[in-house]
Amino acid sequence: MSGFVYSLPRSVNLHVLCLGLTALALSASACPGDVYLDRRPACLCTGLTPREFVDQAGKQNQLISGICHKIKSVNNADLCVELVEEYVRKNLPSHSLLDYALAVEKVTTAKKDTLILNVDVCIAVCFVDLLHDSGAFTPEEADEYIRIDTLNGPFVLGRRIGFLGHHLDQERLRAPLYRHPADDIFINMADVSQPRVLGKMH
Repeated sequence: MSGFVYSLPRSVNLHVLCLGLTALALSASACPGDVYLDRRPACLCTGLTPREFVDQAGKQNQLISGICHKIKSVNNADLCVELVEEYVRKNLPSHSLLDYALAVEKVTTAKKDTLILNVDVCIAVCFVDLLHDSGAFTPEEADEYIRIDTLNGPFVLGRRIGFLGHHLDQERLRAPLYRHPADDIFINMADVSQPRVLGKMH
């Protein structure tokens, strides 16, 4: 949004307004209240194994939010994900949702090595583990923080910081706004009466 047209505040604010779909995916991945059973993410309560979870998503033609990366893969791991995992393992007494997500990743990467857990959703599931497993919050408090969309606070803050850097670099380098060739963009004009439903990392 830069390109010597927008001021820094306006550029950053416009960028934040474009975060809606990613933020929605994060909320879904963090298991909002409507998919909670016994105050735990539904997938941990219904007895679905990671294999069953992936197979069920496949049978229902659902995508699993947060699984897949355009560049990173099993053999080219995302250092950000590794750092988040390392921190959680060292500092939380338990991390049941992260363990489940990583088990799902083992199933999906057996199909294709780029079907890895991305960093945004890794943070999302770890945030839920922090709320439920750190001992710092009651179950009621944990559910309330998820319900009011607290998760997207760190996400939006981090993206704002990153975009500040992009804007300043673009101005410093006198670089124009990158625009991808339109003929290389695929837009799915599916029948809206039968929308494709994103799978949720429960």
